[in-house]
Amino acid sequence: MTRLEFIQELDGLLRSLSDKERLDILADYTKHFLSGMEQGKSEEEIAASLGSPELIAQRIIEARGHERRVAGETVPMGVRSIIMAIALIMINLIFVLGPFIGLLGTLLGMFAVAVALVLSPLGIVSGMGYAGTEAERWFIVFAGIAAVGLGGMLGVALIAFTKWIFYLTKRYLQFNLTLIRGK
Repeated sequence: MTRLEFIQELDGLLRSLSDKERLDILADYTKHFLSGMEQGKSEEEIAASLGSPELIAQRIIEARGHERRVAGETVPMGVRSIIMAIALIMINLIFVLGPFIGLLGTLLGMFAVAVALVLSPLGIVSGMGYAGTEAERWFIVFAGIAAVGLGGMLGVALIAFTKWIFYLTKRYLQFNLTLIRGK
């Protein structure tokens, strides 16, 4: 068995461990191969001296289980994930959902304001029969132009803010999943 075959098989057998633990173990066995090759041994000789990947993986997984029991982790991983999921649902419903819905409502209201500002000159144009002085008519025209500009700028800012809010929401959901998985 070559080094690559040995490491790949061991990697597949250790999938139940965390990524960090698995990568540390694979790095150690790669070092065994490299130091043996420096001593002039072939990859097959080194693999034979280490033993079968199945036996190695079985011993490692049993040892990790014993370490967890000694450290006080007596709750199985599946039960722990369910408890964590229920706790996160409660916390999210009580503390996160209300403010999040309020934020989305405010965001929607701000978008309505931006659209109203952009469309406000339509009302001004329909009321062009206004019989005020010429200065008042010019003021209305420039106020309409300012409203369109302000509405456009507000709309662009709200789009950027919305993207940021959805990015943060995605990161928060990923954080929740990471907590549930226990990594």
